[in-house]
Amino acid sequence: MANKSEITAGHIRSIRLVIGLSLVFLATACGSNSGSPGSLPTLGQTPIAKTSNSNPQTQSPKLTIRPTIQVKALPTAAPTATIAKAPTPTTTATVAPTVAPTLTMTPAPMSTVAPTPTMTPALVPTVAPVPEIRTVTPDFSAPTSYPGFSETLNSAFSKALEEEFEAATQKMGISAAVYQNGLLWTQALGWANESTPMTTTTPLRLMSASRTFVGALVLSQIEDGLYGLNDRLATLLADHSGYQSSDTSQIPDATVEELLTMTAGIIDVPMQGIGPYMLMTSPSWEKSDLLGLMNKPHDPAGAFRYGNDNSYLLGLIAEHLSGRGLNELYQSELLEPLSLKAALLPEIEIPSGIATPYGDRSQYGGSGGFGDLSQIPMYSKIPFNEADSRVSWPGASAVSTAENMARWAYELYSSKGSAITPEVRSQQIGSFRPETISLAAAPQKYGFHIAQKEHLLSDGTYVATYGHPGGGAGYASALFYAPSLDLAVSILSNTDLGNLLGTCASYAEHWLGPFDCITRKFLSAVADQ
Repeated sequence: MANKSEITAGHIRSIRLVIGLSLVFLATACGSNSGSPGSLPTLGQTPIAKTSNSNPQTQSPKLTIRPTIQVKALPTAAPTATIAKAPTPTTTATVAPTVAPTLTMTPAPMSTVAPTPTMTPALVPTVAPVPEIRTVTPDFSAPTSYPGFSETLNSAFSKALEEEFEAATQKMGISAAVYQNGLLWTQALGWANESTPMTTTTPLRLMSASRTFVGALVLSQIEDGLYGLNDRLATLLADHSGYQSSDTSQIPDATVEELLTMTAGIIDVPMQGIGPYMLMTSPSWEKSDLLGLMNKPHDPAGAFRYGNDNSYLLGLIAEHLSGRGLNELYQSELLEPLSLKAALLPEIEIPSGIATPYGDRSQYGGSGGFGDLSQIPMYSKIPFNEADSRVSWPGASAVSTAENMARWAYELYSSKGSAITPEVRSQQIGSFRPETISLAAAPQKYGFHIAQKEHLLSDGTYVATYGHPGGGAGYASALFYAPSLDLAVSILSNTDLGNLLGTCASYAEHWLGPFDCITRKFLSAVADQ
C-alpha cells in the first residue's frame, strides 16, 4: 500500500504540472501584449527588456514563468554585458594618441601597466572636448627663399658660428639663423646623427624656447576674453576631469599671471623615480597624467621658481577653455598665418630626419658617457623624444628649425611683426619683474614666459634682447630679439652646448656658453655697420 500511495502521489503531481503548463501556454498565446501571438521567450531574450516596453497592467500572467525560463540565461548574459565591454572605451581613448608611430606596442604592455598604482590617472579621460589625436607633422624639408644680408655680414656670421663650434669640446651639430625685416642668413655645421650631416632644414627640439608659443597663445586668449590674468587654476579647471581626479591640495591654486611669471610656488616634478619612468614608458599617455606626479608640497606664491610644470598647467588651461588641442591652436592661431613651421611633441609623430639627441647617457637612464640618447635601452619601445616630451609638453617639446625660429622671434617681438597684436606685445614686453634672476646660469629678468638679457658687445656697449634660452635632453636652443637693432637670432644644436664655456667667457663676470658668444658676435657685426 505504501508503494501504491507514492505512485499515486507522483501521478497526481505530473498531472497537475501538465495541466498548469497547458493553461500557461493558452494564456500566453491568447493574452500576450508583447512579441508575436503564441511566441515564447527564447534563451537569448531577457524578460526585463520586454517588460520595459509593455503595459504594466498585463505583466502579472507572465511572472510565474520568468524564473523558469530565464534562470539559464542570466549566468551568460550578465558577464557579457558588464565585463567584456567595460575596458573597450578606455583602451581606445588612451592608446590612440601614442599608438600611431608604433602599432606593435599596444596590446602587450596594457596588462603590465594596469596593476601599477602610479598609472591610474592614465585611465581617466582628460578634457572631454579636446580629442587625443595626432596632428599632421610639418614638412621641414623645403627652405623658404629670402634675400640675404650683405657679403660682409654673411661672412661675419659664418666666422662667428664656425669659430665657436670648432672650439666646443663635446658636439654633434649646430644650426643658426639671423633674420631682419625680410633678410635672412642661415647656416648649419656638424652632424644630425652619426651618418647624416646637419642641414638648415633639419628639425630639432627647441627645449625651453618652446615656452614662447604657449606664452603668446595664453595672452592672445586673454585678449579674446576666454579668461583673465587673475583667474585661478581651480576655477578654470573646475570641470577638467584630469585635474579634478588629481590631489589638488598639492597643486597651488595659482593665477594665470603667476604661472606665466613662474611665481606660483610650484616645485617641479623630479624626473627620477618610478612615477616619471612609468609615465614616460607607458604605451599610452594622457596630457593630465603629469598632475598625478605633483605630490610635493608647494611654496607660497611670489618667489621666482623656474620649471616645466608652470607651462604644463598653462597648456591645460589653453586647451580646456578653447576645447581644442594645443598643437592645433599653435598651428591655427600662431604659425599658419605666418607660414611658419613648428609643432609640438608628442601631439605629432616625431618628424622624419629630426636631429638625434646626444649627451651624457648616465643622466638619462643609460651608461657609457657621451653618446646617442635615443639608443638607451629603456627607450626601446617608446622613442626617447616622445618619452621625454610627455613630461615637458609645452615647456620644452616644440620642434622646428633655426630659420623658422628666427622668423618667429621677429614676428613675436618686433613692432613690425604680426604674430600677436600690438596690445599683447606691449603687455608681454612690459611684464618683466623688477628682480634679476639666474636663468641658464646668467643674470636675466623674467616676464610672461619671456626673458630679458643684456649682451656685452665688442665695443663695450650693451644690447638688450627679448627671448628665451633652452637646454637639456640632448638639445640646446637660444632665441633672441634685439629691439635696438630690430634683429632676431636663433641657434639650435643636438647637444646641450649650454653646459660648455664659450670662447668669450674668459673676461665675463658670469657663465657664457657658445650660444652667448655666437650671439654677441652676431649683434656686434650688425651694430658695427
